[in-house]
Amino acid sequence: MAGYLFVHFTGEEKDGEQIYFSLSRDGLFWNDLNDGRPVLYSKLGTCGARDPFPVRSPLDGKVYLIATDLRIEAGEGWEAAQERGSRNLLVWESEDLVHWSKERSCEVGIPGAGCVWAPEAVFDRQENAFLVFFASKTKGAEETEGKHKIYAAYTKDFREFTETFLYMERENHVIDTTILESGGRYYRISKDETEKRLILETADSLRGTFTQIISPTLAGLKGVEGPEGYLLPDGETWCLIADRFMEGTGYLPMLTKDLASGTFHILRSGQYHMGGTIKRHGGILQITDEEYERLGNGISLCEKLRAAGCRTPVIFLTASDEETSVIRGLDCGGDDYMTKPFKLGELCSRIRALLRRSKGQNGEDGVLRSGELAVNLTEGRVLLRGESLDFTAAEYRLLCLFLTNKGKVLTRNAILDRLWDGVGNFVDDNTLSVYIRRLREKLEENPSAPEYLKTVRGVGYRWEM
Repeated sequence: MAGYLFVHFTGEEKDGEQIYFSLSRDGLFWNDLNDGRPVLYSKLGTCGARDPFPVRSPLDGKVYLIATDLRIEAGEGWEAAQERGSRNLLVWESEDLVHWSKERSCEVGIPGAGCVWAPEAVFDRQENAFLVFFASKTKGAEETEGKHKIYAAYTKDFREFTETFLYMERENHVIDTTILESGGRYYRISKDETEKRLILETADSLRGTFTQIISPTLAGLKGVEGPEGYLLPDGETWCLIADRFMEGTGYLPMLTKDLASGTFHILRSGQYHMGGTIKRHGGILQITDEEYERLGNGISLCEKLRAAGCRTPVIFLTASDEETSVIRGLDCGGDDYMTKPFKLGELCSRIRALLRRSKGQNGEDGVLRSGELAVNLTEGRVLLRGESLDFTAAEYRLLCLFLTNKGKVLTRNAILDRLWDGVGNFVDDNTLSVYIRRLREKLEENPSAPEYLKTVRGVGYRWEM
């Protein structure tokens, strides 16, 4: 495992109910793909896709992506979505996570079901097939009104499904369910739709009797849904995330090394970063190094840099040693290409060699200039009117970001994404405000009325020097 793919939707705005991708190396700090735009669109049924969930098949090696056929943005409202919604789930499939099949629609809801929501799948080794489960609002013969329950069916190819059966029913409405396997036991986390809280249960088999685990952490969280869980890179720590839909603040991560304990440590702001977009209910897939690099698409980024006239040296660090990959990396504008594993000393030597060769080639000798301000990128020094200034590492990165984007408006979210260095040193929103103030104090004659580092109200900042 070398990383994580987060597949999600973003909300009820235009194109919000489509499929978005985000990547992470550590499962806590995320970068949005495709510039924060949808990667996949549904043109079937309601022409919307919510609650996407990816799963890798041990039978054919493919990754299947299933989702809710629902688009609230269409304007029919939640009552129609529950009572007269689609009984189909949407399916995409891929062999490389980059090229995806056309979506298909599969009917799994029982006759009379008002909806099929938040489908997920877990491989049942006893059945040698996937148990696909989802929420449907149904009304039994002896019920006076409909209620959300969890139904399920088995499949091996996400084309043909067994007869749907009732998988879970509670006294209250229940939706949004995920299942984790740890230590030979299964842990089921679902949303009590009546109380708007999560419930944790455990059993020794997928079709066994689940018993509730009392969790003060989950009991204390109200207004959450869309639970998802995955192991972090240490192979011991589980990360459970929950969508704070009532607050509209996106996913909240919480950690535990023992699911059976019901105790979770909720992370503080700055200990995680979910990316630039607000992420709504989705699923997370552990991916390989090759898949991560394929999705990260460094070649596309390098092409954009070169097309924009950027001459900054580029070294590709990759696990792919195929000749075609090396050729593509160098032909797109890369200056060097190293395959993993590599030695740190060699990498540093190659970086120094590239910096020597690049000096003078871009007309600036490795120096960013703006008026009487100069930043020597090779030496890491900041000079104002020839006088050297002291900058912290984060302040230095922030200044370089503004100088390489002079005249452009940078949103706060874009700045936060760029300042994260990928190893957990993350700048949160409050800290960013502190750094902006410090830059102005060091560079502006009157920090209260800045001439160069301008605030664009409601948007972000622009460097005008």
